[in-house]
Amino acid sequence: MTKVANYFNSHLRISIFAFLHSNLKNMGSFGFSFRASHRKGGHPGRLYLRVVHGSRSRSVTTDYRVWPDEWDAGARRLRMPYGRSNPRRGELSEYENSMECDAKRMEGVIRELERTGDYTVDEIMSRYRSVMTGNSVGVYAEMLARGLERSGHERTASAYRSAAKRLIGFNGGRDLQLEHITAGLVGDFQQSLKAEEKSMNTISFYMRTLRAIYNKAVADGRIPRRMDSPFAGVTRVCRRHGSWPSRPTSWRGSRSSTRLLRPRRRGRSFPATCIRH
Repeated sequence: MTKVANYFNSHLRISIFAFLHSNLKNMGSFGFSFRASHRKGGHPGRLYLRVVHGSRSRSVTTDYRVWPDEWDAGARRLRMPYGRSNPRRGELSEYENSMECDAKRMEGVIRELERTGDYTVDEIMSRYRSVMTGNSVGVYAEMLARGLERSGHERTASAYRSAAKRLIGFNGGRDLQLEHITAGLVGDFQQSLKAEEKSMNTISFYMRTLRAIYNKAVADGRIPRRMDSPFAGVTRVCRRHGSWPSRPTSWRGSRSSTRLLRPRRRGRSFPATCIRH
């Protein structure tokens, strides 16, 4: 048994099929599987969504990257690490929420096809991809941009396209789903811009534009509203003079009517416009 276990561990060929939904015998069923990475040097694997119908199966690769010990075969779900301060715990929780959204969409597609009568697994996948494409960052930003252009807001439309293109480029040129915009992704994206030595104005531009796109998607009902926005932890940025402190150094007046005492510089105050992303 030890040799068998070592063989599978060494080749990292783990394929655990976890059905989230299994409907009637003649209906399509689907679930998430774990596929380990074949790259050398130790890399996380991916989850993929597998659909079975009429003795045929198809799969869709997701952006959920997990390690083998983070997938619980017995409980058929992600295994959360111990300790609330563990950074992976938050990321895996976001994965779990996104997986639930994926499952609801797939279930909706199958139920809709059931009303039409006979269907194939390829029709399930085609309909599912169509639904998911409409919820991607690039497609949604383009849809918003065209609406803005029709109403005469060409500059805002250009900003939406530019921010979406930049985020997709950061994602390796692959478009990503709106619900996959997580606090971890936003933080990594911001750090990459800083590593490229982009100005604070440029970073602020991308952050607030992406936040606007995200908030519109929530308002449109394309993605569920979360307790904490993915942009909640992004640093404060002032347009001309770098970052403001996270808390004011001094206050004047009552608690209900307070005013930040801005530092003086050569007899002039700093600009009042300070953006919280």
